[in-house]
Amino acid sequence: MTDERVTVHWIRGGFNVASLRGLGSSIERIGGTARLLAQYVPQAFGYKGMNIPFCLWLAGRRESVWAMFHEVMFPRETSQPMRHRVLASVTAVMARIVARASERVFVSTPAWAAILRRIAPDAPEAEWLPVPSTIPRVGDRNDAHGIVRRYGGSGARLVGHFGSYGPPIVRHLDVAIPALLERTPDASILLLGEGGVALRQRLVDAGPALSRRIWATGPLAAREASLHLLACDLMLQPFVEGVTTRRTSVMAALLHGVPTVTTSGRLTEPLWRQTGAVALAPAADPTALAAVASALLADPTARAAVASALLADPTARERLGAAGEAAYDRLFDVRHTIAALRRTDRQALHLAGAHVH
Repeated sequence: MTDERVTVHWIRGGFNVASLRGLGSSIERIGGTARLLAQYVPQAFGYKGMNIPFCLWLAGRRESVWAMFHEVMFPRETSQPMRHRVLASVTAVMARIVARASERVFVSTPAWAAILRRIAPDAPEAEWLPVPSTIPRVGDRNDAHGIVRRYGGSGARLVGHFGSYGPPIVRHLDVAIPALLERTPDASILLLGEGGVALRQRLVDAGPALSRRIWATGPLAAREASLHLLACDLMLQPFVEGVTTRRTSVMAALLHGVPTVTTSGRLTEPLWRQTGAVALAPAADPTALAAVASALLADPTARAAVASALLADPTARERLGAAGEAAYDRLFDVRHTIAALRRTDRQALHLAGAHVH
């Protein structure tokens, strides 16, 4: 697929040596000045997250390489199993190779810049590249009335979660969702996307009385995902390491103007508190997450139980949604990403089709 500025080269066999050789030949046949933009996540390239041949292939290319680090390396922690120590060491080597081979280095969160400075101090300085929502907004809340009636009923509050349902987040939701429903009798939970069905089943198995208050959509097309987001009164989006600018699920909520409760942890950037775009609870405390969410859903007198200036306002939920939408437009909209990429360049981008986002 080709237009005047972008060529997509499809990788048919994964990121093995033969496929990379074919990709290189495909790029070279086009001729001209090419630039390779690597959307880098070590686990995305196969070889159980340790694809050093791919990194060496990038480093050996004649074209200019730009690397966008969505993740850098497997975390190194004390007392971790030997296989994890090996994975941490190998992925650090991989990131060092790619960063040092790159003309420009981008990161999805400033937290990754500090890691790259440590493991590849001679690489170009990392630039933060805003990550926009992957779900375009298709309308407003009026367009989602049917979804509200289907899941929330008349007058009920609909609290959504949107994500990939990885084990650490699910463990958080296992505690936060029942606590929220106990605190807020008129609330229902809507689990959006693949993985939500399994979580609903586990929650209902543990508490059968919740079967009419927890709903799951299964996989959704982008338009349906947008409408379901618009149907929600509040989003519950916990992260074990804290919310960061790389979380596209949070970006989707902000774009749609849905008030969002998330967590503050070791990787959370200062901008979340500075902009007031989200309501924050400690990352290690799922019950605190439920308390903040229930306070936003409750009447003003109930908010006094949560020590927050934001929640003291009777219009707290509406203000939170507006602040999130404004922060998205000011910081994360795709126009900011495009502007950053174009800052010093007008040449063609050659993208590996398996990792175009």
